[in-house]
Amino acid sequence: MKKLTELQVIDRERLILNIFSSRGATAESKLQIQLAEIKYQLEKLQR
Repeated sequence: MKKLTELQVIDRERLILNIFSSRGATAESKLQIQLAEIKYQLEKLQR
């Protein structure tokens, strides 16, 4: 699909992480986002 539309294709979880990442303001929220992204990447590697 990416080749046909030349658009980046992402799943729902990545979309949510991107939204939170762009809006995270406090140090605590940024750390929580980083942890969530690490868990997300770990899930992808284990598949």
